[in-house]
Amino acid sequence: MAEPLLVTSGLSRGFGALKACDDVNLDIRAGEIHALIGPNGAGKSTFVKLVSGEIGPDTGSIHLLGKSVETLPMTARAGLGMARSFQVSALAPSMSGLEHVVLALLPHEGGVFHFLRPVARERELRDRAGEMLARVGMLDRAEIPVAGLSHGERRQLEIAIALALEPRVLLLDEPMAGMGPEGSARLAALLNELRGDMGILLIEHDMDTVFALADRISVMVGGRIVATGNADEIRSDETVKTAYLGETP
Repeated sequence: MAEPLLVTSGLSRGFGALKACDDVNLDIRAGEIHALIGPNGAGKSTFVKLVSGEIGPDTGSIHLLGKSVETLPMTARAGLGMARSFQVSALAPSMSGLEHVVLALLPHEGGVFHFLRPVARERELRDRAGEMLARVGMLDRAEIPVAGLSHGERRQLEIAIALALEPRVLLLDEPMAGMGPEGSARLAALLNELRGDMGILLIEHDMDTVFALADRISVMVGGRIVATGNADEIRSDETVKTAYLGETP
């Protein structure tokens, strides 16, 4: 079996007396969707922040493509092949979705040099940005300023931006939040397609989506992973039933 793309070992982070992540061991393999689920406050978003480099761990290690990255900033991790669904967390309200994706493509096109020309009008970049937007169902909204997009559409745009970074590992924190049934179905189909190109960590509260898409599921409760397995194994795990799914043994 090939080495995992991303591995965390003993990853921990506290905030005062609260242990938001407690000795978390988790890996993401090429070609899989690994879902991380758990109740609100379980530590899932803290884990994503640790893996992406937004915050640093108290203890533990993070290896991306075999390289230790726990001390590297977010930009360096992105350069090694990690992207996050809200990597550009402050979308510019006056800029269109197309312009956002074009800017995300710049590092692959010579970077700052392109600021010397009308970047958003360059046909090749616009075409490539359009392909990214089409993949997330946003091509017909490409020219609309972000201020005119719905919350769900902004989430779709963030994924298009992440895809422009050509990731090997994609971190998605509740990507379907705020989407209607049609948008959620389109995104689920996209994630199913993307799994062949990368490893995906999916945090999502829609259990139907998780059980339908995920190759493996890890359950986090109180900052710790209490179970990992496929959908059937997680559904039948007594610890998960009691701690998360609300069932009694």
